[in-house]
Amino acid sequence: MFKYPRMMDKIVKNTPTVLYAYGSCNKVNRNSWESVAWCTKAFLRNCNGVLPWQTIKKPDALTKGHVEGLILVNTRGPIKIVDKEYGSAIASFRVHALRRGAQNNELFRLLEINKGWTRAQIAALVSQKLMLHSNFKQGFSDEASAVTFKGLSSTDFIKLKEGVLKLLTN
Repeated sequence: MFKYPRMMDKIVKNTPTVLYAYGSCNKVNRNSWESVAWCTKAFLRNCNGVLPWQTIKKPDALTKGHVEGLILVNTRGPIKIVDKEYGSAIASFRVHALRRGAQNNELFRLLEINKGWTRAQIAALVSQKLMLHSNFKQGFSDEASAVTFKGLSSTDFIKLKEGVLKLLTN
């Protein structure tokens, strides 16, 4: 998805189109901020959202650490974990990461609408706080691979959000 940014820019500029980044969220053993960064990078590449692969898993994903799965579902009643009962569906941390990514993109969208910023200008702003250099490897052309990032910190995302909120309120 991020292999051909110039082609994506040209398509968006020349044709009425809606683009979504198709792929996977971060693996359970990786930083959940990667999924937030995926949303951010997709927005900066003129996408309107992300489309994650494999969203529903069984409850054993909580203990076995499946790579995919955003929502864990138990069709036989509440999910039990160490004598505690939960509802029949539980959102994983990756759902929360996608929500945070969507919220950031909504703020960027407000910069576009209210302040007249372009996505290139927003990308320049984001680059001051976040290093979104990504690694994207696919085994085959249609694989929904996760985009990985290095050096992400929650502090940088917080500073970015606070800065955008200040810009919007001035």
